Amino acid sequence: MSRSTDAGGVSVHLAPGREWTRAGNVSVRGRAFAGDELLAGESLCAHFADADDLQEFAAALDALNGFFAVVVDRAGETLLGVDHVRSITLLYAAEAGLVSDDARFLRDRLGAGAFDPLAESELLVSGNVLDDRTLVPGMRTVRPGGAVRLADGAVERARYAAFEPRADDALGDGEGRERLDRALDAAFDRLSTVVGDRQVALALSGGYDSRLVATELAARDHDVLAYSFGTAGHEDVRVAREVALALDLPWEFVAYSTDAWREWYASPERAAYIDDGFTYDSIPNYGTVPALSDLRDRGVVADDAVCTSGQTVVGMSENVPTELEKPSPTAADLVDAILRYWVRWQWDDSAFDDAVRERILASPALDGLAGGTGTLPDGAADSTGTLPDGAADGTDTASSLQTLFTGFERWKYDERHTKYFVADVRQYDFFDLDWWLPLWDREVVAAWAALPFADRRGKRAYCEAVDRRFAEVTGLDQTAATALAVETEAPSFAGRLVDTVAERVVDSPVAPLLRGIYWRLQRARSEYGDHPLGWYGIVPPKLFAQLYSGREDIHALQTLDAVGRTSFVDGTVTDPPRDGVLSLPYRGESEEHP
Repeated sequence: MSRSTDAGGVSVHLAPGREWTRAGNVSVRGRAFAGDELLAGESLCAHFADADDLQEFAAALDALNGFFAVVVDRAGETLLGVDHVRSITLLYAAEAGLVSDDARFLRDRLGAGAFDPLAESELLVSGNVLDDRTLVPGMRTVRPGGAVRLADGAVERARYAAFEPRADDALGDGEGRERLDRALDAAFDRLSTVVGDRQVALALSGGYDSRLVATELAARDHDVLAYSFGTAGHEDVRVAREVALALDLPWEFVAYSTDAWREWYASPERAAYIDDGFTYDSIPNYGTVPALSDLRDRGVVADDAVCTSGQTVVGMSENVPTELEKPSPTAADLVDAILRYWVRWQWDDSAFDDAVRERILASPALDGLAGGTGTLPDGAADSTGTLPDGAADGTDTASSLQTLFTGFERWKYDERHTKYFVADVRQYDFFDLDWWLPLWDREVVAAWAALPFADRRGKRAYCEAVDRRFAEVTGLDQTAATALAVETEAPSFAGRLVDTVAERVVDSPVAPLLRGIYWRLQRARSEYGDHPLGWYGIVPPKLFAQLYSGREDIHALQTLDAVGRTSFVDGTVTDPPRDGVLSLPYRGESEEHP
């Protein structure tokens, strides 16, 4: 349905075809559990009918476990809320009095002017814009686990849910692992309730996460179609097929190739998907779209299927940054670790460097850590280059690996996973398919956060649980179950030599002279046609040769297309990167804080 309302000076536009339900002054999309009861449509609307203010509204949101968005528009105010991972995006422009779930519609209403230079710079170098801002000046998103009240041009915000992992280093006495097991059982029981007797379409890779989903679906005897995609013969595809075979699940493979991606990227389907799903705060996620399109065309995915995947909270804890693996790491080390994880391109711009470091330190994810403020300072978007005292110069109070790692996990949750990975579900929405994410269930999120650092590190407790459950359902012995996983390829001798030399000369006086040689060696290590998903094919070959320095992944190239610096359809580029270094539009000012 298309819904446009006007309450308290706020105009609300909910896009057609996105299955919103309205009852009274409440509009909802999605579904959620309140205890054991599954709410959707009018029953979900009724859950919010008596929320009289922002605090009561946030409490009503907090009582739910699911994937949903809600808008309450009434005389004098409008309330907006999303689930704990922002699986359904809501956007607003407070000064203009506009609310929508359609980012392109909202941008057009705001005048479709130039992007905010700081936000554009952030998306260019990383693939997403920090905090709740977007590329469009004045257009904000409701953050994960967030509630917003709009009234008379003013904004109030509340956060009812956040990822809060433990910082202690204890191994635990088994209670935390038992809680995780109970949470997984409950999460998959909830998935079963959502699915009923419908088909489940599972994107199955060779990793632990989708293997766990496949295991639990097989154990509950659901009608499952497991499907995988990629280049023929790739290790990930081989393992996925073996997992499906071990679980006696039907399995379909959709072959990807460089040529196929080139054809798809120039297609009307790609243009329609971007038009429908781009939220202006992250590069779009479309890796599954061609596979789903093929499976739908062949009639193997039912019209009422429920789609799912291995998207999970556990990924927050996968790798401990090397910057924190030293005696008495500081907030400066944490910022360095976040930047290394976050960035996809390099830059040579001190104003932007200062501004982005300040924003990271001010992130709510770092609140309470040494050097972190947890509050975005006034004028943060037009930083003068002065950072909080001792915050990023290495003089801040030393902390522990365990404490700072919790900040790293929380930052990943807020700024990368909920903006890009959870957005995977927009691909299902594009085909009008239902979906559910069991490994983002709030009980699983809470159980994972409650595990001590030693059990979360490297997903240790989780991987052991997946192997055990897989062995129980398939009848394989524990060793065979554990062995059925994708093996990471070791770098070649030449690759190790290049990296070793680079590490030794990076800060030496000869580094500028050797930069070009290094990038040429890096570029030689990856060819246009060798991506395991064929993804480089979205870029025309000549443009790829011009852009690719050897360091970038496909997501780095996508950032250029997202802001219009390149056109992968036309094969053109404006202001191309040089040896992996971008020029940025930020010059110390931002439209958000002129």
